Amino acid sequence: MHSSSTWADRVAAFLTEAVVGLPDGFFCSFDFTSTGQNLSHPIAWGAIVRGLATNDGERVGIDVRLNDRAGAKFQPEVVLFDRSFNPILCVDYESPNSSDSRVPFKDIQAFISWQKATASGAAYVIVTTLPDAARPTWEIRYTVTGQYNEGLKPHTEAIRKNPFRFWKARYDAELQELDRRNIAWVNLDQRRAHRIFPAD
Repeated sequence: MHSSSTWADRVAAFLTEAVVGLPDGFFCSFDFTSTGQNLSHPIAWGAIVRGLATNDGERVGIDVRLNDRAGAKFQPEVVLFDRSFNPILCVDYESPNSSDSRVPFKDIQAFISWQKATASGAAYVIVTTLPDAARPTWEIRYTVTGQYNEGLKPHTEAIRKNPFRFWKARYDAELQELDRRNIAWVNLDQRRAHRIFPAD
């Protein structure tokens, strides 16, 4: 079974290839993550599924519920199964709209809880879409009381200065105490996806 790093590098390659020929701003703005033009998420899903579907005898599931009877709830967007439907790889893609404070608890902590409950050896790759450059029009959504990004409105300038660096610092702080075995993070930055952790 491949390591999370190996899987992350493969997923990054699928996504980098998928960006070729797409309009400018497709993965580094909200232009294609808006009502009537919400294409970044499904296009990324398609690239990941197309890349994983080349393995003979393995099966790819979309929007899978891997909820455990003991109560662990984990619902990855793409899962690669072996012939016996055991998960080999789970992937979640977060568009510009969702590459925010939800990632540690909605994605990574959910996987860790499920992994502990099931003793699964599956790898998990989380993909964010965060430009590593200034983006003056980057949107900071869900900031009102009770929503995911509550309290972040005052950080708008820092986020727009460099969305990737802002969120990486927050993720590093929140995840440093967690067991990140079998977990990898890939960031899709404009026209290139690459693995952030585990670092080489």
